[in-house]
Amino acid sequence: MAKKAKGGNNPLKSFDKWANTVPDTAKIIGDAVQAAAPILDKALDRNYEKEKNRISIPNVLDLDLLEGKELLEKLGFLVTVTLVKPDKKYSTARDNEIVDMIPKSGRVDKGSVIKLYYVTQEIIDSSNLDVPIPNLLGLSITEAREHLKDLGLKPAYELLKAEARWANQQVNTVLDMEPKVSLFSSTVVKGSILKLKYIDEATLEESRKLAQAAAKKQLDLGQLVGRIPNFLPQNKQE
Repeated sequence: MAKKAKGGNNPLKSFDKWANTVPDTAKIIGDAVQAAAPILDKALDRNYEKEKNRISIPNVLDLDLLEGKELLEKLGFLVTVTLVKPDKKYSTARDNEIVDMIPKSGRVDKGSVIKLYYVTQEIIDSSNLDVPIPNLLGLSITEAREHLKDLGLKPAYELLKAEARWANQQVNTVLDMEPKVSLFSSTVVKGSILKLKYIDEATLEESRKLAQAAAKKQLDLGQLVGRIPNFLPQNKQE
Protein backbone atom coordinates (compact mmCIF):
# COMPACT_ATOMS: atom_id res chain seq x y z
CA MET A 1 0.00 0.00 0.00
CA ALA A 2 1.35 3.47 -0.97
CA LYS A 3 2.23 5.78 1.88
CA LYS A 4 0.45 9.13 2.22
CA ALA A 5 2.56 12.22 1.70
CA LYS A 6 3.49 14.03 4.88
CA GLY A 7 1.15 16.80 5.71
CA GLY A 8 -1.20 16.02 2.77
CA ASN A 9 -2.90 18.91 0.82
CA ASN A 10 -3.70 21.88 3.08
CA PRO A 11 -6.67 23.84 1.62
CA LEU A 12 -5.95 26.98 3.67
CA LYS A 13 -2.35 27.17 2.46
CA SER A 14 -3.50 26.76 -1.16
CA PHE A 15 -6.06 29.57 -0.77
CA ASP A 16 -3.48 31.91 0.77
CA LYS A 17 -1.10 31.22 -2.10
CA TRP A 18 -3.86 31.97 -4.67
CA ALA A 19 -5.00 35.09 -2.86
CA ASN A 20 -1.47 36.47 -2.85
CA THR A 21 -1.30 36.16 -6.64
CA VAL A 22 -4.65 38.06 -7.29
CA PRO A 23 -4.08 41.77 -8.08
CA ASP A 24 -5.45 44.30 -5.68
CA THR A 25 -8.43 45.60 -7.68
CA ALA A 26 -8.91 48.64 -5.52
CA LYS A 27 -5.25 49.56 -5.96
CA ILE A 28 -5.49 49.19 -9.78
CA ILE A 29 -8.57 51.43 -9.94
CA GLY A 30 -6.91 53.95 -7.67
CA ASP A 31 -3.78 54.03 -9.82
CA ALA A 32 -5.88 54.46 -12.99
CA VAL A 33 -7.83 57.35 -11.49
CA GLN A 34 -4.63 58.97 -10.30
CA ALA A 35 -3.09 58.64 -13.75
CA ALA A 36 -6.20 60.06 -15.46
CA ALA A 37 -6.53 62.99 -13.09
CA PRO A 38 -4.01 65.27 -14.88
CA ILE A 39 -5.69 64.63 -18.23
CA LEU A 40 -9.11 65.40 -16.75
CA ASP A 41 -7.78 68.54 -15.11
CA LYS A 42 -6.33 69.75 -18.41
CA ALA A 43 -9.65 69.13 -20.20
CA LEU A 44 -11.53 71.04 -17.51
CA ASP A 45 -9.03 73.88 -17.73
CA ARG A 46 -9.43 74.06 -21.50
CA ASN A 47 -13.22 74.12 -21.20
CA TYR A 48 -12.97 76.80 -18.53
CA GLU A 49 -10.68 78.97 -20.67
CA LYS A 50 -12.91 78.48 -23.68
CA GLU A 51 -16.06 79.34 -21.75
CA LYS A 52 -14.32 82.34 -20.18
CA ASN A 53 -13.74 83.75 -23.68
CA ARG A 54 -17.38 83.29 -24.66
CA ILE A 55 -19.87 86.10 -24.13
CA SER A 56 -23.63 86.37 -24.21
CA ILE A 57 -25.24 88.04 -27.22
CA PRO A 58 -27.32 91.04 -26.12
CA ASN A 59 -30.71 91.53 -27.74
CA VAL A 60 -30.50 94.67 -29.90
CA LEU A 61 -33.79 94.18 -31.76
CA ASP A 62 -35.84 97.39 -32.02
CA LEU A 63 -32.78 99.53 -31.30
CA ASP A 64 -31.42 102.13 -33.68
CA LEU A 65 -28.92 100.58 -36.08
CA LEU A 66 -25.95 102.70 -34.99
CA GLU A 67 -26.75 102.18 -31.30
CA GLY A 68 -27.06 98.40 -31.64
CA LYS A 69 -23.96 98.12 -33.84
CA GLU A 70 -21.87 100.19 -31.42
CA LEU A 71 -23.01 98.09 -28.43
CA LEU A 72 -22.06 94.82 -30.13
CA GLU A 73 -18.70 96.09 -31.34
CA LYS A 74 -17.79 97.28 -27.84
CA LEU A 75 -18.35 93.71 -26.65
CA GLY A 76 -15.90 92.42 -29.26
CA PHE A 77 -18.30 91.23 -31.96
CA LEU A 78 -17.85 91.75 -35.70
CA VAL A 79 -21.05 93.29 -37.09
CA THR A 80 -22.48 93.22 -40.62
CA VAL A 81 -25.60 95.16 -41.61
CA THR A 82 -28.16 94.36 -44.32
CA LEU A 83 -31.11 96.41 -45.52
CA VAL A 84 -34.27 94.28 -45.69
CA LYS A 85 -36.75 94.19 -48.55
CA PRO A 86 -40.20 95.76 -48.20
CA ASP A 87 -42.67 93.66 -46.26
CA LYS A 88 -45.97 94.34 -44.51
CA LYS A 89 -44.46 93.38 -41.15
CA TYR A 90 -42.17 96.41 -41.37
CA SER A 91 -45.00 98.92 -41.95
CA THR A 92 -44.93 100.08 -38.29
CA ALA A 93 -41.14 100.07 -37.86
CA ARG A 94 -38.98 103.17 -37.35
CA ASP A 95 -36.33 104.58 -39.65
CA ASN A 96 -33.00 102.71 -39.15
CA GLU A 97 -34.58 100.26 -36.69
CA ILE A 98 -33.00 96.82 -36.25
CA VAL A 99 -35.74 94.36 -37.19
CA ASP A 100 -33.78 91.08 -37.13
CA MET A 101 -30.42 89.66 -36.08
CA ILE A 102 -28.52 86.38 -36.51
CA PRO A 103 -27.84 84.80 -34.10
CA LYS A 104 -30.43 86.21 -31.72
CA SER A 105 -29.16 84.74 -28.47
CA GLY A 106 -26.68 82.39 -26.82
CA ARG A 107 -23.01 82.51 -25.86
CA VAL A 108 -20.41 82.74 -28.60
CA ASP A 109 -16.68 83.44 -28.91
CA LYS A 110 -15.43 86.98 -28.90
CA GLY A 111 -14.93 88.13 -32.46
CA SER A 112 -17.94 86.19 -33.75
CA VAL A 113 -19.98 87.77 -36.55
CA ILE A 114 -23.43 89.16 -35.73
CA LYS A 115 -25.69 90.00 -38.69
CA LEU A 116 -28.07 92.91 -38.22
CA TYR A 117 -31.04 93.58 -40.52
CA TYR A 118 -32.60 97.04 -40.56
CA VAL A 119 -35.17 99.22 -42.34
CA THR A 120 -35.09 102.72 -43.76
CA GLN A 121 -37.98 105.12 -44.19
CA GLU A 122 -38.11 104.22 -47.88
CA ILE A 123 -38.54 100.55 -47.04
CA ILE A 124 -41.21 101.41 -44.44
CA ASP A 125 -43.12 103.52 -46.97
CA SER A 126 -42.91 100.73 -49.54
CA SER A 127 -44.10 98.23 -46.96
CA ASN A 128 -47.30 100.22 -46.51
CA LEU A 129 -48.29 100.03 -50.17
CA ASP A 130 -49.73 97.05 -52.02
CA VAL A 131 -49.50 97.05 -55.81
CA PRO A 132 -51.67 94.83 -58.04
CA ILE A 133 -49.61 92.30 -59.96
CA PRO A 134 -49.75 93.41 -63.60
CA ASN A 135 -50.20 91.03 -66.53
CA LEU A 136 -47.13 91.62 -68.68
CA LEU A 137 -47.36 88.50 -70.86
CA GLY A 138 -46.85 89.32 -74.52
CA LEU A 139 -45.19 92.68 -73.87
CA SER A 140 -41.65 93.34 -74.97
CA ILE A 141 -39.04 93.35 -72.25
CA THR A 142 -38.61 97.10 -72.71
CA GLU A 143 -42.36 97.80 -72.37
CA ALA A 144 -42.66 95.53 -69.35
CA ARG A 145 -39.69 97.20 -67.65
CA GLU A 146 -41.21 100.67 -68.10
CA HIS A 147 -44.58 99.48 -66.83
CA LEU A 148 -43.02 98.03 -63.68
CA LYS A 149 -41.09 101.24 -63.11
CA ASP A 150 -44.32 103.25 -63.23
CA LEU A 151 -45.84 100.94 -60.60
CA GLY A 152 -42.86 101.20 -58.29
CA LEU A 153 -41.78 97.61 -58.92
CA LYS A 154 -38.38 96.28 -59.96
CA PRO A 155 -37.74 93.92 -62.89
CA ALA A 156 -35.46 90.90 -62.96
CA TYR A 157 -34.82 88.81 -66.05
CA GLU A 158 -34.58 85.08 -66.73
CA LEU A 159 -33.64 83.55 -70.08
CA LEU A 160 -35.80 80.48 -70.60
CA LYS A 161 -34.44 77.15 -71.78
CA ALA A 162 -35.35 75.92 -75.24
CA GLU A 163 -38.68 74.08 -75.43
CA ALA A 164 -40.88 73.05 -78.34
CA ARG A 165 -43.70 75.29 -77.07
CA TRP A 166 -41.58 78.40 -77.65
CA ALA A 167 -41.14 77.64 -81.37
CA ASN A 168 -43.71 80.22 -82.53
CA GLN A 169 -43.02 82.90 -79.92
CA GLN A 170 -41.28 86.24 -80.31
CA VAL A 171 -37.83 86.92 -78.93
CA ASN A 172 -37.33 89.41 -76.10
CA THR A 173 -41.01 89.11 -75.20
CA VAL A 174 -42.41 88.28 -71.75
CA LEU A 175 -43.52 84.64 -72.02
CA ASP A 176 -43.84 84.01 -68.31
CA MET A 177 -43.42 85.97 -65.07
CA GLU A 178 -42.99 85.40 -61.38
CA PRO A 179 -45.00 86.08 -59.34
CA LYS A 180 -48.20 86.26 -61.33
CA VAL A 181 -51.82 86.62 -60.33
CA SER A 182 -53.16 83.50 -58.63
CA LEU A 183 -55.99 82.45 -56.35
CA PHE A 184 -53.71 83.08 -53.39
CA SER A 185 -52.06 86.35 -54.41
CA SER A 186 -53.04 89.32 -56.54
CA THR A 187 -50.85 92.05 -55.03
CA VAL A 188 -47.22 92.62 -54.05
CA VAL A 189 -45.55 95.18 -51.86
CA LYS A 190 -44.30 98.28 -53.64
CA GLY A 191 -40.60 97.91 -54.37
CA SER A 192 -40.90 94.15 -54.89
CA ILE A 193 -39.08 92.36 -57.71
CA LEU A 194 -40.98 90.72 -60.57
CA LYS A 195 -39.09 88.23 -62.71
CA LEU A 196 -39.65 88.52 -66.47
CA LYS A 197 -38.99 85.34 -68.45
CA TYR A 198 -38.14 85.49 -72.17
CA ILE A 199 -36.24 83.83 -75.02
CA ASP A 200 -33.51 85.11 -77.34
CA GLU A 201 -32.63 84.21 -80.94
CA ALA A 202 -30.53 81.19 -79.98
CA THR A 203 -33.26 79.83 -77.71
CA LEU A 204 -35.90 80.36 -80.42
CA GLU A 205 -33.81 78.47 -82.98
CA GLU A 206 -33.27 75.55 -80.61
CA SER A 207 -36.97 75.54 -79.71
CA ARG A 208 -37.91 75.26 -83.39
CA LYS A 209 -35.60 72.27 -83.79
CA LEU A 210 -37.24 70.61 -80.79
CA ALA A 211 -40.70 71.28 -82.24
CA GLN A 212 -39.72 69.80 -85.61
CA ALA A 213 -38.28 66.70 -83.94
CA ALA A 214 -41.46 66.29 -81.88
CA ALA A 215 -43.65 66.66 -84.99
CA LYS A 216 -41.60 64.08 -86.90
CA LYS A 217 -41.81 61.66 -84.00
CA GLN A 218 -45.56 62.09 -83.84
CA LEU A 219 -45.83 61.57 -87.62
CA ASP A 220 -43.74 58.41 -87.47
CA LEU A 221 -45.90 57.11 -84.63
CA GLY A 222 -49.06 57.87 -86.59
CA GLN A 223 -47.76 56.01 -89.63
CA LEU A 224 -46.83 53.03 -87.46
CA VAL A 225 -50.30 52.93 -85.92
CA GLY A 226 -51.83 53.12 -89.39
CA ARG A 227 -49.87 50.05 -90.48
CA ILE A 228 -50.97 47.88 -87.57
CA PRO A 229 -54.08 46.48 -89.37
CA ASN A 230 -51.79 45.11 -92.09
CA PHE A 231 -50.10 42.87 -89.55
CA LEU A 232 -53.33 41.52 -88.08
CA PRO A 233 -54.74 38.17 -89.38
CA GLN A 234 -57.57 38.65 -91.87
CA ASN A 235 -60.84 36.77 -91.41
CA LYS A 236 -61.46 34.54 -94.45
CA GLN A 237 -64.89 34.89 -95.99
CA GLU A 238 -66.78 31.65 -96.47
